[in-house]
Amino acid sequence: GAMFNPYMWFYPMTKLKNDFRIIAPKLPAIGMGANDSVNYIKTILDTENVNKAIIVGYSYGGGVAQYFAEVYPDYTDILVLSHTGILRREDSITRTHRMLKKLKIIPSFSIQIIKFIRTMSGKESEWYSFRKAFFNWMFSSITKKDFVDHFNKNLIFFKEIQHLPVGRVSWKGKTIILATESDKDTFQYYGKLTSIYNNNTSHVFDEP
Repeated sequence: GAMFNPYMWFYPMTKLKNDFRIIAPKLPAIGMGANDSVNYIKTILDTENVNKAIIVGYSYGGGVAQYFAEVYPDYTDILVLSHTGILRREDSITRTHRMLKKLKIIPSFSIQIIKFIRTMSGKESEWYSFRKAFFNWMFSSITKKDFVDHFNKNLIFFKEIQHLPVGRVSWKGKTIILATESDKDTFQYYGKLTSIYNNNTSHVFDEP
């Protein structure tokens, strides 16, 4: 996910490591272009002599995972999409330009307001203390420039996938779709994802 670190996933990794060989690549915090992202993952798999893998993507990483399955289906065993949106939307570039304009005019201290909002949500969750500590650590080094750079990388990403059809994918393999209803940013795309990926198993978590 954008601005996330693979170390955040140590808990599920410890639960799965006895059954799976896990590779958790660290993408640059500001993201990468679409082609650079999938080629980066393919290079890692080739280096590790892995010719087929379960590709897991969370949030921004879900977009990377979807594109990887489109470009390198032979490398993809199962596609797992967790709390993410659909790969191709007609308004992606327009919305990103709009966000960049907003970022240019907001003061730098607004980043701390974003951190406050992020760390205040999900208090009902058993993971709240961990989530708050993680976001405090993560935002301690993130600046307004990082956000601007991130959305500029998003622009590159969206431009590189413009050749893809809206609402259709070529990947027909097994897909697992995970969501949480309280995650308003991504749950709005849950229904669309389940309709796009016909061969899917889906699960909505009750946890906030």
